[in-house]
Amino acid sequence: MKQVRSLPTQQRGVAIGLVLVIIALLAALGALMMSSSRGSFTNSNQEMNRINATSVMEQGMNLKLGFERMFPYVNADDVTFDTDATNGVFNPSKGGAMVQIPSPKAVVTPGTDVWVYKKTVKIKGIGLDANPDYLVALPNVTLETCRHINNQVHNTALSATPPTGAGTLADWKDGVDGSDTAVDMSAVAAVDTWSEGCMATSDTKYVHFQVVVAR
Repeated sequence: MKQVRSLPTQQRGVAIGLVLVIIALLAALGALMMSSSRGSFTNSNQEMNRINATSVMEQGMNLKLGFERMFPYVNADDVTFDTDATNGVFNPSKGGAMVQIPSPKAVVTPGTDVWVYKKTVKIKGIGLDANPDYLVALPNVTLETCRHINNQVHNTALSATPPTGAGTLADWKDGVDGSDTAVDMSAVAAVDTWSEGCMATSDTKYVHFQVVVAR
């Protein structure tokens, strides 16, 4: 019978050492891949938040432009946030705006959190502080959407806490199709001269707004 020769002790030591080196290299490679995967996931989330923020801002601007297209034909005080044949901003015959549907990822409660038109919001540094401005608002956007909006509009850090304005979420959701609850930010320095931006409500929800008419 042919005998199997075993490796000398020194060679066996070298072989074991090589195996251990390979195992260590594989472990390091695995850790590097996991770290890269986590980084890619974070970057992907950041990009999605940026896209959501951009979408919200574009919708606000679309609504603003819709109002402006109405003004040659309808007094700013008379424009309504509906499809009314005479004054409705969503009436296509007037060249107004299309209804804007927020991205489900941009708001906390998709389908419920929708754009509103308010004519009772006073903003410091916009028009006369004593007069309410006319604006469109998207109440209850997510915190990350809010942060990315302010980063793009006001160059704030993505980690920055949105400034606290005034009013509750319910106040902001109550637009011209309801009782249009007044919100007074005429003394809020954090939003001074903001014609667009995202702020926290008094109950720590987040609202994006776009001024349509400064008064």
